[in-house]
Amino acid sequence: MTTLDRYISTLFLRNLAFTLLALVSLYALIEFIEKVDDFIENQAALINYLLFPIYNLPLMISNTLPMAVLLGAFATIGDLSRTNQLTAVKHSSPDLQPLADAPRNPGNRVHQERANHQKTQK
Repeated sequence: MTTLDRYISTLFLRNLAFTLLALVSLYALIEFIEKVDDFIENQAALINYLLFPIYNLPLMISNTLPMAVLLGAFATIGDLSRTNQLTAVKHSSPDLQPLADAPRNPGNRVHQERANHQKTQK
């Protein structure tokens, strides 16, 4: 992995984390406001109010992750363009493959590490 790939992947993961956090928070707030009437109607304990968003967190992440990846990629390209780094990348190589590979690189690294870990377990 080249330095450029690592830089773009880090920038993408940071944008993805912020975007995912914002979308999951918004999703949790809206879901909680919709369900609060049911909690009051069924006289639920206070602990149920607090545990509801935590138990639904995997569902919230799986529902918002595709949109977060798309928005994170747009934010990454926007950050690079705003600081004129996109122009430098465009002129330093004949193709924009490093930019296209950036969202896939973290996933590929996780997959490779998992495959290596499974090989060492056998």
